[in-house]
Amino acid sequence: MPAQYTDEEFREWVELVKEDMHYLCDVWPFRIDTEFLPIERMPWKRGLSNDQLDHLRSAKNACETDILAALHDFSAYCDTTLYLQDRFEQEVRDALPSGVLFETSDHHAPAEQFLVKVQEIAGPYADRMQALQEEFDARYHVLPGYCYDQFAHFKARLELTDPQAGTCLDYTERLSYWTERWRQFPLRNRSGVPVLPRCRQA
Repeated sequence: MPAQYTDEEFREWVELVKEDMHYLCDVWPFRIDTEFLPIERMPWKRGLSNDQLDHLRSAKNACETDILAALHDFSAYCDTTLYLQDRFEQEVRDALPSGVLFETSDHHAPAEQFLVKVQEIAGPYADRMQALQEEFDARYHVLPGYCYDQFAHFKARLELTDPQAGTCLDYTERLSYWTERWRQFPLRNRSGVPVLPRCRQA
């Protein structure tokens, strides 16, 4: 597991993940559309009833909606995280001698005042930043699994609808197959870098 971030490293990490969220929001609808080809391009679908096709379209829409909602929510969470970091840092600046909350004391020299104030705020600030970083990484850790599980569920249902091969397939086995496949081959950005999840360097 990578070492704890510096404040600047954490900010850069959150901004990078946020960029990934925007990229994935553009990619996922296209990704799902390629898995649900028009009927004329997937011959076996011609044998399906309208009800069966409606069932597949409903599954496709639910898959796309759930994934995009998760990505948009995490993008908003990135903004919240950056806001909290800014607020914590501002509170520190305000508490230091040049800050608006600093009160001078007659029985301390300026240098002593500064050190005392730094000691008072350093511990709580470090604790809050560590908690913020740990929560962010914990939530980011479960995001890929959620998205890939939704997509694996859709892929399994799509395969089982095939009137020729579908009856020979087991849903649980196909769900497991697709779930594992996405974990082994995560989505990549245009530069070929895995972005769901993205690996952070120590």
